[in-house]
This record gives sequence, structure tokens and C-alpha cells, in this order.
Amino acid sequence: MKKISVIIPCYNAAAYIQQCILSIVNQTIGVESLEIIAVNDASTDETLDCLLAFEKQYPQSIMVVNCEQNGKQGTARNIGLNYASAEYVSFVDADDWLELSAYEKMYRKAVKFHCDAVAAGYKTEKTRDASKMGRNGTKDQYYIVENDNDRGAFVGIPFGIGFAGNLYRKSMLIENEIYFPQGYYYEDDYWYVLSMHYINSAYIIGEDFYHYYQHTDSTIHKRNSAHQLDRAYVEELKLQELIKRGIFQRFPTLYEHEFIRRYYMDMLYVLFMQFDNCDYQIVRALHDNAYKLFPNYRQNPFVIRILNGKGGSYMKEVYEALDKEMTPALIDYLKQMCEADTGDWQKIRI
Repeated sequence: MKKISVIIPCYNAAAYIQQCILSIVNQTIGVESLEIIAVNDASTDETLDCLLAFEKQYPQSIMVVNCEQNGKQGTARNIGLNYASAEYVSFVDADDWLELSAYEKMYRKAVKFHCDAVAAGYKTEKTRDASKMGRNGTKDQYYIVENDNDRGAFVGIPFGIGFAGNLYRKSMLIENEIYFPQGYYYEDDYWYVLSMHYINSAYIIGEDFYHYYQHTDSTIHKRNSAHQLDRAYVEELKLQELIKRGIFQRFPTLYEHEFIRRYYMDMLYVLFMQFDNCDYQIVRALHDNAYKLFPNYRQNPFVIRILNGKGGSYMKEVYEALDKEMTPALIDYLKQMCEADTGDWQKIRI
């Protein structure tokens, strides 16, 4: 019986996939304990050939699922989840890799503490050479979520790198219908936020296990690309799902502010900084939609802190503008402030 199903969405990953898969088949937990599901998302390079070679080498542990049409990472992960048979699942991106002891240590905690999820630390890599890993200066933490007070505290903690490399009890995901939005980029935040509301027991190991490779041609760094707007679409989907499940109603101030920040403020930053020419019509649409949904946003305690200067002058100005008419002059002013800002506001968790 496999202990962990590792799901890897693969699109044009021929240059990286070998390092990723080798870091999994060589795990100290033993390759016989792992079910590696590599979903080839209609790659146009040699990714499929690489995957099939690994499948031939490890026929008892590697399954290749080939998709004829590209569905983006969310679709590929959902497909992999449907094939998964182990008690726990883990999602790994094809250009990332893990420390060899990661799954043994995480699975040991999952079993000992009967966890719905286990996370650890990570390091961002700019090259294919691995940073030195190990203890990261934080203590191991064990969480039991029994009520909304516990839940409110739990959803606010950093849980690994998000979801990548973590362990999740598969039955928790399936029973609560926790799937990725399909056909969009930036689907990971939707899934992560939703999952945090169904984890009732969790363990965080104070050790870095996951190598997160960030390259300049990645999705998040591409300039003038329409896919950047998927950030806003996914935020709309997430808000709708949180309301549908009654989660928003239990934590209204939190998710009102999260929506305003991610849908409105963060998207303004993207339009100002990642496009050569800012689309004023889109800026106004984001502004108008956010204000229409939450016209009383100034009463939100998270927003009050920002209006009192907690996030700095640029962040304050953007929030001050939400209940004003978004004229071209105001957009130009906010863009100038954004370009002059240090960016420290992006690190602030209100």
C-alpha cells in the first residue's frame, strides 16, 4: 500500500523534470512507499518522453497521465488527485525539488499526530544548485482546530510555501470537494485558502524541505501578459465559493479585506508595474467592482489600520481612493506613488 501520492503537473518541463523526479524517487521513505503521478499537460517539448522513460524505470511507482489538450496546472492537479490512491497526497511543481528526507519526516508526523496536513519550510532558488537546508530557526508546531476562534488563528499562519510539498489527507480533500479552479493561472491561492478551512489537525516542521525554483520566464514574471488578469478572476471565484460554503459569513471582516487587497490593491500593482501601458478601463472595473461589493469597507478593522498608516503612504492612498471616482488623473497619481514606493507594503500582513 502506497503511503503518499505525489502529483506533478508537467508542461514543457524537459529542462527541469529529471531533477524533480530524482528528488522524489530517492526519498528516504523509499520509492516503494510512493505513488508518483506525473500529468503531462500537452507539452510541446520532450517532457512526455522524459516522463515515459522514468515510468519504464519505476513501473511500480510512477504513473504518467498524458493530456491531449492543455488545461493549465489546476486541471492537471485535479486529474492527478482523481488517480491518487494513497492516504496522503502531495503536490510538487515540475521545476522544483525536495530534500531527500522530506517525505519520511513529514509522513512520520502525519501518522504520529493523526494529521490532516503537514507542512515544512522552503527556500527560493534562483539557480538549479541547491541552497543549504536544515532547521530554519522556528520550532515545530502542532495545531488542533476545534472552533472558529481556532480556525481564525490557523488560517492566518504561513503553512509552508502555500500547498506545494505539503502532505494532505486525501479523504479530507475528496469529502470536502477541494479542487483547483480549471483553466486559470494563479489557481493555487483559491485551493490553499479553501483547504485551510477543512484541516482540523496539522503539524508544521521547523525545517526547510522544499526547493522553490523562481526563474525569470515564469508565469508570475511575464510582462504585458493577459494571463495576469487571471489573478482577479480567481479572486472572484474564491469569494463566490467562500460565500457558497458559508465560510465568508463566519469570517466576514477577514475575507472582505482579503478580497479588497488581492482583487483591487494587488491587481493595481500588477497593472502599474507589469504592463508597459496601464489599461485605465480595467483599473476602473476592478475599483468599481470592489466598491460595489463592499461599500462599507472603511468600517473593516483591517482597513482601519491601513487608513491609519499601518501599510505606508502608498497603501493608504490606494484604500482612500476606493470610494472616490477613479479618474485618469487619480490613476496616474496612484501609479506614480506605486513606482516610487519601496514595496514594503507587500510583506505586511494586516
